[in-house]
Amino acid sequence: MVVGPKELKRIIEQEDKPKIEQLEAKIDACLKEKFTGQGGVYVGSGLFSDIRPLLVETVLEKYRAAGWDVKYDSDQREGSWYTFTAKASLSGKEKVRQDFFSLSWDEQEAIREMERYLGVDVDKC
Repeated sequence: MVVGPKELKRIIEQEDKPKIEQLEAKIDACLKEKFTGQGGVYVGSGLFSDIRPLLVETVLEKYRAAGWDVKYDSDQREGSWYTFTAKASLSGKEKVRQDFFSLSWDEQEAIREMERYLGVDVDKC
């Protein structure tokens, strides 16, 4: 029997359903404990080690559909983590600020240079 990628993913999701549900319960507990309504909740990527990498995005898509922005980050000192931010929790200005600081240093400098050229201070808008 030949199996295609979509069918194989569905089969794996069924086989790993208990592990996926356990992971969702752990993420939910972490969000419940740490969510303040502002900023993000950091969830260590080690929490995801019990499920296959193929299914990580499947789980994250469920959270995105439920109203969370989910972003993966890592560095050599702290390791890796996912940041869960409520989509509705950020005001327009906070969202712009968050987006700005997610840019590279060069991109931030280009925006600052444009502000100076135009004589505009975005923070005062």
